[in-house]
Amino acid sequence: IGGPESGAPEAIRLAVRHLACQPRESHLYVLDPDSSFAGLASHCRVGARAGLHELRRAVRILERLAREQSLRLGRPAVGDDIPLVLVIAGWGSWASAFRAGPLAWAEDVVHDLVRDGGRAGITVIISGQRELVTSRFFAAVPNRVYFPTGSSDDSRIAWPKLPPTAPVVGRGVAVGAVTAGSTAVCQFYTAAHSEAEDTGPVQVQALSLSRRPFRVEPLPAVVPVAQILDRAAVQISAGLTARVARGHRLLGIGVGGDELEPVSVPVTAAGVMAVLGGPASGKSSFLRLLPWLNPESGPWLRPEQATDPTAYWSGVLRQTVAGGLDRNSMALVDDADLLPAEANRDLADLNALGLTVVMTAGYSPTLAQRVPLALQARSLGSGVLIAPRTFLDGDLFGVRFEAEPNPPPGRSVLIQNGRALAVQLGWVPPDG
Repeated sequence: IGGPESGAPEAIRLAVRHLACQPRESHLYVLDPDSSFAGLASHCRVGARAGLHELRRAVRILERLAREQSLRLGRPAVGDDIPLVLVIAGWGSWASAFRAGPLAWAEDVVHDLVRDGGRAGITVIISGQRELVTSRFFAAVPNRVYFPTGSSDDSRIAWPKLPPTAPVVGRGVAVGAVTAGSTAVCQFYTAAHSEAEDTGPVQVQALSLSRRPFRVEPLPAVVPVAQILDRAAVQISAGLTARVARGHRLLGIGVGGDELEPVSVPVTAAGVMAVLGGPASGKSSFLRLLPWLNPESGPWLRPEQATDPTAYWSGVLRQTVAGGLDRNSMALVDDADLLPAEANRDLADLNALGLTVVMTAGYSPTLAQRVPLALQARSLGSGVLIAPRTFLDGDLFGVRFEAEPNPPPGRSVLIQNGRALAVQLGWVPPDG
C-alpha cells in the first residue's frame, strides 16, 4: 500500500519476479495497468497478463480463477495442486475501470478470491493506495505492508497507527500474519538491487513445468479456416471432441474460450439456426464459411449470386416434394428478412419436410413476426450474433450479454444453452 514514489510498485514487481523464478512451481495471472509486467507475458509460468485496454479479458481471468477456486474447494484437497497467484497492480485503476461500465461485479469476484483463495491454494498479491484500503475486501487481507514515503495525511486517513519511519524509498511497515500479528518496520530492496537480480532469458528457459498453466488468451483479430481445421484435427486424434447427441450435427464456426479452442454449434435435424448481424457485418461470409469448415455436413443448398432466391427455393421445394433431394441437405439462406413472403413460406415448408436451415437476418425486434423460421430458431436455443451493438440484439434468444465496443470483423457472440460466448469466426480468403 503506497504511492508511486514510495517504493510499493518496485516491491510488487520484485515479489512477482521472485515468485516466477523460484524452485517451487507456481502459476501467475497478472492484471497489469501500466505494462510494468510486460516482460513476464511470455514467461512459462504466467498463464495470462492483461492490461487496462483488455478489461473484459481481465474479468475473464478473474472468472477463470474463481472457477478453479470453486473446483478445488468442492473436492478433497489434492497434493499435486499447483499454487496459483493472482497479481493485481494498481487496484485504484482497475476499480475505476470496473465501475465505469457493466463490469462492476468483478469486484465481488476479487472479494471471493481474497477471502477464500487461501483454502484453495490461490494467493492474491495486490497493490494500491486509498482505493485499496477502503475496498470492501481489505479486511480479509491477512498480510499488509504500508509504504508511507511520499504519502500525505489525506492518503493515510484510513491507515492504522504506524511507527515513525525514515522517508526512504522502499521503507515499509508490515502488519498481520507475516509478522506474527505484530508491527515491523522493514526495508525492501531498491530498484537498482532488484535489477541486478533480474531474471534473464537463460534462467527463464531453465525452469521446468510439472503442468502447463491454464491459459486465458485474447481472441485473435483474424483466424484462418486452415488454422481451425488443423486444431480440430489435433483434438480428434487426441479423442478430445465432444459427444454429439443423436440427431444432431456440429457445425464448426471459429475459435473461442479461454484456450482458443475450435467452437461448434449443435444443430438438430430439421432445425433452424439464426445468424443475426447488421449491414456489412459478415453474414454472407458466415454462410460461405460453413461448407469450408464442415464439408461432411452437406449437401449444401444455396443460390448462386446471380440467381433469384425466390425462384431457387421454390425449385428446391418442388424437388423435395418429388423425393429427389437428400433430406440431410442443409439450406443456407442469406438475408431471410429481406426475402419476399413467398420465399419465406417455401423455406418454412422445406424445414417442415425435414431440411435443416441456417438463415441470416438483420437485428430487428419484429423479426419473429416477419420471418416464420425465426420462431423455430428461437426454440432451438442456439444462434450467432455477428458484431452485436447492444445487449438488446440478443432478444430473439432471450439472452443478455456485454457487447464489445469496436469489435474487429468476424467478432461474434454464440448463444447456446442460455449462455453467451465470445467467438472469432473463421476467415475464408475471397478466392477460396
